[in-house]
Amino acid sequence: MNNSSKRNIIKISLITFLWLAVINTGFIRGDTLARLSITHSIWTGEPEIQLDTNYKPLSRLDNTIGNLSRDGKRYHAYEVGQSLLMLPGDWLGTTIHQLIPRIPEELSRRFVVNWLIFVPINIAVVISAYYLLIKLEFSEKIATISSITWLLTTTVLNYAQNNQQNNQVLLFVILAYIAIFNYLKNNKIINIYLSGVALGCAFLVRTTSIIHIATTLLFLFGILLYKRKSWFFWFLCGNGVYTDSFFSKIVLKVFLGKYFTIL
Repeated sequence: MNNSSKRNIIKISLITFLWLAVINTGFIRGDTLARLSITHSIWTGEPEIQLDTNYKPLSRLDNTIGNLSRDGKRYHAYEVGQSLLMLPGDWLGTTIHQLIPRIPEELSRRFVVNWLIFVPINIAVVISAYYLLIKLEFSEKIATISSITWLLTTTVLNYAQNNQQNNQVLLFVILAYIAIFNYLKNNKIINIYLSGVALGCAFLVRTTSIIHIATTLLFLFGILLYKRKSWFFWFLCGNGVYTDSFFSKIVLKVFLGKYFTIL
């Protein structure tokens, strides 16, 4: 990475941080708050859900009651990935409360997780988009403008404010593609492992990310087949015609060749 790219990354990080600082509420709510309770339960051993005996759900959609398990305890039915990401911030927020008891524990935990976990992750999302565009051989100027525009004009900004799982999944998927591009460039197998780790993290954050795993593998195999002029294409197309496009090989030669003479 040259000095120009490093300067661009610093600029992107600063611009992204300033925008996130403006829109960030500083707190956590909704489903992310339920996942934070999972985080706290992981390292403290406390129950995920603690309800008063007289508590009455507001509706059937009230996610604060969780699901009753065989051991009589209630648990949240969420993936564990985001909870693991929040774990360092939750520990630090709890430690700050213990050192300064005047700060409410809930407030300290939510504030630290929001600013020290989610803000850096969202900055990393934008930087990874810039780096992916560089890998796709866009100019540094186009990559810089596009990544900032992408932040400000898409739902990336919305999920940076609401701290749902979307941006975390997006980050890991982009990192998986970057690792694949690195593998295609230098043929180092470690990049394939890194891509697999990134996709595994995406799956932990949201199980529906299995579709990203499938599409990423399809992309990798497709590129490898194209680069190596696979014998599979030759088998389908015969030895009569050679072109560089998949469309010409498969569609023109195999299908249209049944009815027309392809020279």
